Amino acid sequence: MLTVFSALDDRARPKGSRDPLGAEAIWSFMGRKIVGNLTTVTGSLDNFMVALLCCEFANSADNDADVQERYLRFEQLSAYLKLCVRPTNDGILGITRARANFANPPVYLGTAETAQLLADQASYGLWGLYSSALESAGLIEGEGRRPTAVGKELIIKIVASLGDKNWEALCTLAQRDRLEPTPVARLAPAFCAMLSDEALRAVTVEALLAQQKDCRLQCELFLLMQRYLDEAADGANEPSIEAFCHWLLEPGVATPDMQAVIGRIRDLDPVLRRADLIMSWLQGKADTSMMDLASTLAPLLEAIAPDASWSDLGDLPYRKFLEEFHEACVQGDADAVIRAVLAQNKRVMTARGGAAWLEADAGHSLVVRVRNDRSSDLDALGTNAGPWRYTYFIGSFLAICRQGRA
Repeated sequence: MLTVFSALDDRARPKGSRDPLGAEAIWSFMGRKIVGNLTTVTGSLDNFMVALLCCEFANSADNDADVQERYLRFEQLSAYLKLCVRPTNDGILGITRARANFANPPVYLGTAETAQLLADQASYGLWGLYSSALESAGLIEGEGRRPTAVGKELIIKIVASLGDKNWEALCTLAQRDRLEPTPVARLAPAFCAMLSDEALRAVTVEALLAQQKDCRLQCELFLLMQRYLDEAADGANEPSIEAFCHWLLEPGVATPDMQAVIGRIRDLDPVLRRADLIMSWLQGKADTSMMDLASTLAPLLEAIAPDASWSDLGDLPYRKFLEEFHEACVQGDADAVIRAVLAQNKRVMTARGGAAWLEADAGHSLVVRVRNDRSSDLDALGTNAGPWRYTYFIGSFLAICRQGRA
């Protein structure tokens, strides 16, 4: 099948055209120390609840070969059920196509192109994006996304909220190849009421986030997040990633292990942000002499303070680059800063089988292969203050926790 993405979709860019300094590997490494299962795109509690029902429906047939198709069918049906009650629901993956399909019935279910809500629903829908988090939480297992005993207990609660007759009716609809709007609309209120069940949502959040076998600090993070949100509800804090992490670092709030991780993230993020800013700035400086670039950059390095608690992590990806870049910033060595960025870009792009975006030519001028017509300005280079450049998966964690509260 031909895969087509919109021009605004980052996945449409040429291979290697994102993350030119390898920052994703760095911040993901740190984020996984406290959030073991969520990603930057798994921030919808509704989608987790639907995904569990997809798993249940997919594995309710005798023929294992059609598990993925059955999963996709129930996901498609769920999108139409939500559209009936929440026509502006942007949490639906593939909402544009779902709206267009539902406005021109009948709608189709299955793996045929006419039924797909995304160009590749298996990769970019619930099967691809949400299943790993459910598996890591111990709610499903195996290639077929079969519910575990713990997952089954949660699914039973979800179905009970929905109602057995409604569940049976949904399963019957999901097995059809084409649907008219009327039977979908008839079941939609009960389906959306289930998704809005506050007690059920709280139970789902706890099952999803409270324990992670491969991330010992996530249990602590979950308990601290609940406490933080309780205090935020009383006006003590504004519920944001930065505010939450600053709160975690207050004396006596979290364990030393948690504070050590959060402290490293706090110190690391400004380094990544500076590297990103300089990379973007350089992309707009084609044919400029290296000397002139260094002269422009040097005065902006004067306010940078030496915070590098992350440097003791021997397995931190690209640690040598981070240390060299950060030390050059602290020392105010603009030429070394620029050359560290160029060397890291070349290192990352070579590993991906591509050419460096930036390099100095024999005449000591900057060659730019991938230009940025809206290059960053460097005014905020010297400050350690936010906004943070990356979320370290804490954004999704915060979003899910907030959605599980009354």
